[in-house]
Amino acid sequence: MYTHPKIIAAAAAAAAVALVIASPAPAQDFLGGLARGAARQAAQALADRATQAVTQPRQPAATPARPAPAPTPSSGAPRAPQTSAGAAPASSTAPLPIPTNLSPALRSPGEFEFSQADQTAKKAFVDFGKVSCSSCEGGYSFDTWAQHQIPGMFGKLGDHLWGLSVGESLRWTGTGGGGAYAITIASEHPVNGFPCKQLDYTGRKGAQSAGYRGLICRSGNGGSVLF
Repeated sequence: MYTHPKIIAAAAAAAAVALVIASPAPAQDFLGGLARGAARQAAQALADRATQAVTQPRQPAATPARPAPAPTPSSGAPRAPQTSAGAAPASSTAPLPIPTNLSPALRSPGEFEFSQADQTAKKAFVDFGKVSCSSCEGGYSFDTWAQHQIPGMFGKLGDHLWGLSVGESLRWTGTGGGGAYAITIASEHPVNGFPCKQLDYTGRKGAQSAGYRGLICRSGNGGSVLF
C-alpha cells in the first residue's frame, strides 16, 4: 500500500510532540512547559499543512497560449487577380487560303503567292473537269473553267463573283463530261489590307467530287484578281 511522503512527515511530527510531552522534566518547570507548548504547536501546524497538501486537488499545469489563426478574407473582400501560366490572349486568323508572301510592300493582290499545297489542290480541281476536245488547243477542255463553260462570262467572271454576297453561288454544268460545278462565296475578309472574298470551288460527277478554297481580291484600280 502506497503512503504519501507528506503523510509520513506529519506522523513523524506528531511522534515528536508525543516525545516532548512525555519527557521526564518536572511539571513545575515553567520554561519546560513553554518549550513543550511551542513544540506542540509547531508539530500540529506541520501536520495540518501535510494533510492539506494531500487532500487538496492538484492544479493542472498551465499550457502556453496558442496564437490565434489569421483572419480569412470575407467573400466580399477584393482579391488579387489570378493568372494561369502559359495563358495567351486569343487571336483571330484570316480564313484560308493565306498568301505566303504577305508584306506591306505588296502593291497589288496580283503579287500574292500561295503555298504548294494550295496550288496542288487547285490543279486537282481543274484536272477533275478535264475532258478530251479535238477542236481545243492541246486536245483538252476543262468543265471546271466557269468563264469558258458559262456563255457571256468570259472576261467577266471576276466582276460577277465580286458582286455576290456571302453564301451566294455561281453554278454551271460541264459541257464536255457533264457534272455539276459551283463557286460559292464562303466569307469576306481582307488580306494584307486589300478587300478580299474567300471562295469554295466544288465539283461533282456521279460519286466523285473535288474542290478547293480560292480567293478573289479587289485591286487598287477596281479590277478583280482570282486564285
